[in-house]
Amino acid sequence: MYEAVILQHPTIKATAIHDDLTLVGPPDDLLPAYSTMVTLSQRLGLQVQPAKCQFVYFHDQTTPLSSTVHSFLTQNHIPLKQKSAIILGAPIGATIQDIEDLATATLKDQMQVLQSLLHDAMPIQEAILLLRISSTHKLDYLLRCVPPAAMKTLAAKFDQQLMDTFIKKTGIQSQLDRADVDSIPILTQITMPVSDGGGFGLTRAQDTMHIAYVSSMAATIQSGRSIQAFASYNTTNHILPDSSALHQQLTESLAIVHQQISSDDNDDEVKDNDVDSDPQSNSVSKLLPITAIDFVASFNQSITHARHSAYDLQDRLTSKAQAKVKHASLSAAKEAARSHKSTDTLTTHSRMLATTAPSAGTWISATAFDAATTIPNDAYKLAVRLRLGLPPQDIMPNNCHSCHLYSPQNLSLVEKNEWHHLTCMQGHGGREITIRHNQVVATIERFAKLAGATVVTEPKNLFSESSKRPDLQIIMNHKNYLLDVTVVHPTAPSNLTHSQKILGQAQAAEKLKMNKYEQISIEQHATFIPFVIETYGGLGKKAQDFLNELSIFAIDHAMIKSRFNIVNGLRYSIACSVQRGNALIASAGYANALRVFRDRT
Repeated sequence: MYEAVILQHPTIKATAIHDDLTLVGPPDDLLPAYSTMVTLSQRLGLQVQPAKCQFVYFHDQTTPLSSTVHSFLTQNHIPLKQKSAIILGAPIGATIQDIEDLATATLKDQMQVLQSLLHDAMPIQEAILLLRISSTHKLDYLLRCVPPAAMKTLAAKFDQQLMDTFIKKTGIQSQLDRADVDSIPILTQITMPVSDGGGFGLTRAQDTMHIAYVSSMAATIQSGRSIQAFASYNTTNHILPDSSALHQQLTESLAIVHQQISSDDNDDEVKDNDVDSDPQSNSVSKLLPITAIDFVASFNQSITHARHSAYDLQDRLTSKAQAKVKHASLSAAKEAARSHKSTDTLTTHSRMLATTAPSAGTWISATAFDAATTIPNDAYKLAVRLRLGLPPQDIMPNNCHSCHLYSPQNLSLVEKNEWHHLTCMQGHGGREITIRHNQVVATIERFAKLAGATVVTEPKNLFSESSKRPDLQIIMNHKNYLLDVTVVHPTAPSNLTHSQKILGQAQAAEKLKMNKYEQISIEQHATFIPFVIETYGGLGKKAQDFLNELSIFAIDHAMIKSRFNIVNGLRYSIACSVQRGNALIASAGYANALRVFRDRT
């Protein structure tokens, strides 16, 4: 049918995607082409639905449609679109304003989804997952199909509503309203990637709309079906006209994207943090042309011969832009820590490093499949506050009840360190910290058994000349591992020296554990693993290595679950267990800290 329409009506161009057929040509020539399509459909036992068709014509003011066309459309009940229309899910229009109006109407239902996430029955953990993963799919499509000029206002409005939803759901508005809190770094952190950016992955549409647009244009120009359409502009004799809307939009978008991804020549750290390890890909000039004319010429070739590749371009550009923002934030925090060397600046730098450590964002990506990967609402709110550098409660006491009992002095430990209770082993503190530790040990034991390993908890009489007992003995074939688990808090005042680098405190804790167990473990022909986890979720190097070993072992020995489910389940379960444990400690510490005031009154 598609070929027949083209053959019988040479002035008509047709594009078919699945069961959608778009005919383009002179208005009066489209009428017989439509009739031919109806006739051919009937022969195949199909029926064209006029109500689902549309006649799109944006030139009625300069070249009005003939009475024949109007009569035909009326008789066949085909809607006439003279301002804007939806083609394959993307709005097109006579003017930028027309496109913007239709895009706004298209996105209205997605805006309503954000409101539904605020319902009390929606758990915070699942709401944040949906907010990050499933609430922007329609917007993401529009950003690739609609010129940024028509998306600017809508993108800003959506970004604001997305951020408002996160703030209301996690209950941090009261902190952002404080006069002594700079909200800009906090809001910026929320928009950063989860895995290595220390954020929550709520990427701003305003930051990606130009990247999405040029990436989509690159893919279109380089597509096998579009190369010939743009080939006429791929010569020095017939370049893309400066006055064309495409040239103007490409020029503006390319300038903005280059500003987002470009770095100083001596900015080595940005390059080191870049996820793309290909030196040619890292070069901005190799990644994206600078001018609109070069853009068309560079991408208007098959991918095997092109100077630039459109493959995965949006991800590569986005990664570079986010790496630049991350580097700027870390550099500012590092410089402040170096110049001022105050507890506040050192703590901020340590926290920012800790939130970007390997596995520090695993708990944010965890889905509540079972109790092990579920974080209750109150615990999730505290985890968010810890990650963003906010206090556990809006109104904090200045002292710790447990420490108050052991010292007659007013130490003001909570006032100096609002998360003091995460490391307080005095009195009640040791109880909750021990519970967190035991939950992590139990999680490792459970998944190691699922992987097919033999596991002994706190093995007794293991060493002939010592009564020391590691938390776990895990035997995988001929390998005998001894694990001792510890959770460390990088931003505790006593840990700030080590934590001025990523996993610095975890590395220091590994060294202490190695000094304690390594030699006697070697004597027993066992490999000792200091399994260190930071309160922000980062896993120490030795812990990461062990999980890799367990993953390999599970390939041939796991019977109930797949290797993927076991290893990833263990990672998610540990991450959630630590955050639940942090919340248990912080909540109990807060309740006990209030006793200082009650005792005095």
